[in-house]
Amino acid sequence: EKLHFAPATPFETVLMPAGEKVERVLDPAIARVARAAMTEVVENGTARRLRGAYVDEEGKPLIIGGKTGTGDHRYDEYGAGHRLISSRVVNRTGTIVFFIGDKFFGTVTAHVAGEEAGNYKFTSALSAQVLKSLAPVLQPMIAPPKPPEPAPPPAETPVVPADGAAPVVPAVETPPVVAPEVPQPEKPKVKMRPKPAYVPPASNEDLMMDILPQ
Repeated sequence: EKLHFAPATPFETVLMPAGEKVERVLDPAIARVARAAMTEVVENGTARRLRGAYVDEEGKPLIIGGKTGTGDHRYDEYGAGHRLISSRVVNRTGTIVFFIGDKFFGTVTAHVAGEEAGNYKFTSALSAQVLKSLAPVLQPMIAPPKPPEPAPPPAETPVVPADGAAPVVPAVETPPVVAPEVPQPEKPKVKMRPKPAYVPPASNEDLMMDILPQ
């Protein structure tokens, strides 16, 4: 129910659910400016080695932003004339806080405690390189790869009889071949002409009446 980061270090952090209560901690305008500034650090600044280190599901580079910082912590004692009298090393740190895309963020810190820190000269570039080197481990969580296509079914292997006869290949049931239906041409329609009305032949009297004047 909680996340415990960096125990027993100056960066120890414990995160716990706050329930259903939601509180805006930054004005949206400030968040946009901070995001743009952190993106510039990766594109053209001290963390530019991270540019293009992580991609989305389609292989396109994700937007990455960060803020780097190097700490060389000492207790220095000065005398008159700004003369250094003594110096005691406390620790050395190199840190990057980052976001990857819209859902992932975190921090990477290199830390050496005590006087032994005086033997180290690393900067925050070390932490940026560690984050880049972790890409093979973090990439599947940030953008899971697409599942592979299912493999085709294995081919049937012939069975070799013990007596040395020809191998027997298992019969493969094939679906019946059905010939496609061929559309039949339509028969031409014949237009029937109407039969003429029956007219009885004229009689001789009718013919004479047509010839003789009335």
